[in-house]
Amino acid sequence: QKHDVIVGIGGGKTLDTAKAVAFYTKIPVVVVPTIASTDAPTSALAVIYTPEGEFAEYLMIPKNPDMVIMDTSVIAKAPVR
Repeated sequence: QKHDVIVGIGGGKTLDTAKAVAFYTKIPVVVVPTIASTDAPTSALAVIYTPEGEFAEYLMIPKNPDMVIMDTSVIAKAPVR
């Protein structure tokens, strides 16, 4: 099937998976973080894990996600630490 965009909705591993799939398929990626975090959703980096959930490698992507959609109320209500 042909897809026009990859959309990742969720936390870190989900967004990293979406970014990696988009990179390897050369399709634009939209990420929608559902938790407050660092700048990981907007970065040009994806952490790759083994099927067992262990760290495997860092995937350096040549560009940041094409779009980041964020609910600012999530960020505003996030704890300080």
